[in-house]
Amino acid sequence: MARSEVPTDAVVLVAGSDTDPPSGRGLLRLTLDRGSGAVGGAGAAPADAGANPSAPRPELFGNISYLAWNPDRTVLYTAGSEGLGALRYSPDGRLQAVGRRRLDSETPCQIAVSADGRYLLSAVYTAGQVTVHALESDGAVGRQVWVEQLTGSGPEPARQGSAHAHQVLPLPGGRHLLVTDLGADRLLLFTLDSGTGRLTQVCAVAAAPGSGPRHAAIAGDDRVYVAGELDSSVGVYRYDAAAASLRLLSRCPSIGALSIAGDNYPSEIAASPDSRFVYVANRGTDVITVLAVDGDQLEIVADVPSGGSWAQHFVVLDSLLVVANQKSNRVTVFRRNGASGELTPTGITVDLPAPACVLAAPAFH
Repeated sequence: MARSEVPTDAVVLVAGSDTDPPSGRGLLRLTLDRGSGAVGGAGAAPADAGANPSAPRPELFGNISYLAWNPDRTVLYTAGSEGLGALRYSPDGRLQAVGRRRLDSETPCQIAVSADGRYLLSAVYTAGQVTVHALESDGAVGRQVWVEQLTGSGPEPARQGSAHAHQVLPLPGGRHLLVTDLGADRLLLFTLDSGTGRLTQVCAVAAAPGSGPRHAAIAGDDRVYVAGELDSSVGVYRYDAAAASLRLLSRCPSIGALSIAGDNYPSEIAASPDSRFVYVANRGTDVITVLAVDGDQLEIVADVPSGGSWAQHFVVLDSLLVVANQKSNRVTVFRRNGASGELTPTGITVDLPAPACVLAAPAFH
């Protein structure tokens, strides 16, 4: 494909089978028309054994709950019941198993790759830890080189009896990692030693008591949006890389109908490619809330039904937004208006057992 050409299709990978016992369909590949959202192809992500015949096949990676790319999107990393997996993504869209590393501890709830591509970072919820694994030259997950134990608690005894790391996120510029601690209502900044994988905490910011910061989204070089799972909030923060600091600018509800929402638990949050809008998935009420950026504030535009039950995750793809509705075993596709930010259901759905994570993939040819 020539550099100036724009692909007419968008490709997403959906992690599913987050069930017990495993359903056997761990990864689904969807090819979507960027204009209409129509599914041009849907099926298990094609895979082969690769150069290492002893590497487990992707379908044997077990339940997969989270996905992450390396910086150049040539290796896909998975977190699931069988540990941490690595899959090479080829130009024709095939996945080639590189290897799998079983874990003695709890499965991470979220993973990310460091900006230099040398380490796989994991947020381990129950243990309240952030772990660091070295990555081998072929992309395989190597040995664990660091464990950062978080401490503290919050005012909600059922969910905040101890620290609970929920996300680790490389920030713009590559200087710092952001860790959300749902259990202790804190946002933490760390540096990562590129030679050893050692984490060093350089900043701790207290979130609102009982807010339970879950996931964060980045917009531009200095804006961070944080979804509070326990109080249905979104915090707007300014990140200063030079000062290694985060400063709260404003807070707002994560859902427009909060007064009648009942039980509501925000999950994923993401900014639009042009940073003009922020989207939040709200579980329980099962809506995707659209918020417009107005300086340092967010203004609610609309609450849009997610098209299923328990909107666990979603991905924004320019003119589309794709949602994983975990409890209804359904992936739904929305058309996104770039000018207004509003979402319109396309009526297009794909069935997959317990979809848990949606990730944009490079277009293949």
